[in-house]
This record gives sequence, structure tokens and C-alpha cells, in this order.
Amino acid sequence: MDEEKTDYEKSEKMHFLSLFKGNFIIIIKIVIIIILIAAVIYIVNYISDNDKSAIYLSKTEILNKSDARTEASDKFDSNDLIFFYIHSKESDFGNTMIEIQLAVQQGDNYTYHKKIIYEISVGTDSFAAAIPRSYVSEPGKYRVSVYLKGEEIARQDIVIN
Repeated sequence: MDEEKTDYEKSEKMHFLSLFKGNFIIIIKIVIIIILIAAVIYIVNYISDNDKSAIYLSKTEILNKSDARTEASDKFDSNDLIFFYIHSKESDFGNTMIEIQLAVQQGDNYTYHKKIIYEISVGTDSFAAAIPRSYVSEPGKYRVSVYLKGEEIARQDIVIN
């Protein structure tokens, strides 16, 4: 009887170990998948947040970064005055000229529409101004791009109703 109990206990122990081993492998696979998903999310967020600058557009004047995040919009009426706020994620813009280019959507593409050039002080890390109403008075989709030294540093698509 003791031998039967021992064999039974051994088979139960082996059954438990095989279940544990199978479940452990599944748990390890799930953990690896979760780690991979988290890594992809982190990389995507890091890349999108690692732009050199950010542009915020609003119907009201924006004077600082916290206002920019709460007031930002991408939909405007044709009679709205569109304010923008550009913030460098680096120490400063490293230049004295900022170029704003407006492009209007025609079909599937955006075509050049207007350009605004602003002179800024050396050491500036943010800049706020307004886009003239006449530049975006027609309903449609527009792209507002910010350039520094000929390189696009920020972009925002907007809709004018």
C-alpha cells in the first residue's frame, strides 16, 4: 500500500510540475509580450516628444506653455484670429529668424500658400504671435509649418470652417 501511495504521490507531483512548467512558460511569454509592447509605446512616445519644437494654435492669445496646452485647437472659423505659440524643447531656437509657412490642401497634397518671417531675440526659447486673418480666411484644410534655418521644426494641420 505504501508503494502505491508513493507511486500515486509521484504521479501527482509530476502532474503538478508539468502543469506548473506549462503555465510558467505561458506566463513568461505574456511577460515578454508586455515588455515588448511597453518598449514600442515608449519608443513611439519618445520619438514624437523628441521633436525640436512644438507649435500650439488657438483662438485666444497664448503667452506660455501651460496656456498653450489648454487652449490649443485645430479647428477655427474663417473670421477667427489664429494665435500661435512655438516652444523650443532645446535650450533656445539658436537663431534670430523664425519662418512660418502656410500651405493649403488641394486634393491629397498641400501647396504653398503664404510665408511669414519673424525676427526674434537671440536666446529665445518660445515665441507667440498671430497669423493674419486674410492668410487663412477661406474655408479648407491648412498646414502651419515652422522653419528655422531652412529646417522644419514643427507642424500643425488645421481646419478653417
